[in-house]
Amino acid sequence: MKTNLWKLYQGKAYDEEYRTDRSLPWNVKKIYNPAPLIINMDVSMILKGFDITGKVAETIIASNDWEYSKENLTLKILLEGRVWVDIAKVEDEVLLAVLISDEIPEIKYDAGGNITYAKIKIDTEEEKIEKEYFPDRIIQKVNEEVTELPNLWGFIPLVEFTAEKAEEDAVSRIENLIDTLDEINEYHADIKAIGKLHSDPLAWGNVRLNSESLQSKDEEKREDTKAVRQMRFVQVPDGGQMQFLEMSGSVMKVMAGEKDKLIEQVQNDYPEIMLVQVSQGAAQSGYAFEMKLTGLTSIISRYRSILKIGLEKVFEYASLMLGSKNDAVISYEPIISKNPTELITNLAVAVGAGIVDKETATEEICKALSIDPEPVLKRIKEQTAEEDVYAAQWATEEKAVDSDAEAR
Repeated sequence: MKTNLWKLYQGKAYDEEYRTDRSLPWNVKKIYNPAPLIINMDVSMILKGFDITGKVAETIIASNDWEYSKENLTLKILLEGRVWVDIAKVEDEVLLAVLISDEIPEIKYDAGGNITYAKIKIDTEEEKIEKEYFPDRIIQKVNEEVTELPNLWGFIPLVEFTAEKAEEDAVSRIENLIDTLDEINEYHADIKAIGKLHSDPLAWGNVRLNSESLQSKDEEKREDTKAVRQMRFVQVPDGGQMQFLEMSGSVMKVMAGEKDKLIEQVQNDYPEIMLVQVSQGAAQSGYAFEMKLTGLTSIISRYRSILKIGLEKVFEYASLMLGSKNDAVISYEPIISKNPTELITNLAVAVGAGIVDKETATEEICKALSIDPEPVLKRIKEQTAEEDVYAAQWATEEKAVDSDAEAR
């Protein structure tokens, strides 16, 4: 399981466990994280107008929580890069289960890429399930009860969905995003740390001090003024010299510039973000917008193809297990409705002019793309809240720097 990618998607990244695993400093926090927005928008666009018809499809859909299953499958393909669907016949029903690599510790293929052996391990609060598929038999263990059955179908009822491969590993949609986000958020932490250093500068000079006494006084002073930022001080003996270390804002400026470059890189790599920017009034020429939209359409089309080819095989296997003819037909609506560019560009202009608010523009853009606006609006609000917190911290630090400068 790609644990850290799931944490990014779920908004749980940058806790102690994540920072340790990623070798990040303790003060790095989640300030910039478009991963939930990217994934949620991709799921919506992939499944836009998704439909399966046919009697076999109706039977299987009726036996499974289909709305959840198709979204769960799509989400895991995007985040994990490779998943499997286990097809099990229970009495007169066929049940589907979406599995990730942690749940399939061993799998073998023949020269043609067909699965010849698979071992499945699923641990839940209620039970532990282990299953081994062979071409001629199936061994299943539920808790301590072992059952061996003949494989009557002559194939392993397990279908693989793989998005991309880098050497032998499957690639997540946001596989290349995590390093950049870590660097961006580390820059945020460093900039904040420099701001604090500005407001509480180091002192230097030729005075010999008792370090233990100084530390004790420093701690006492801070303990007495927890709620107020206080300058550290030392008593300078006669003849001694002491002054504050002059701080330059150039380092902070360089870091802020590098951070902004990385954010721009993320926005260029993931066209989904561009759609939100446009809804917020960001300037985009019609040609640039259309090119980025074309790139996103290509990405979504590829994932749709992966989903369709895999599900066709799932329904083929399921129909054989039910002894029925496979008449399932999978179809989608177009990813992008005709000529949405002009509408979205006009909305961007309207937002920039203050004629339309961002929420209304976002809803209209989602409507033009036929995707659910709720996850997008939710993520925009979360991102805005995070940026407001950071802006408030930044303003406080700048105010402290100005106050200290005046005091000196």
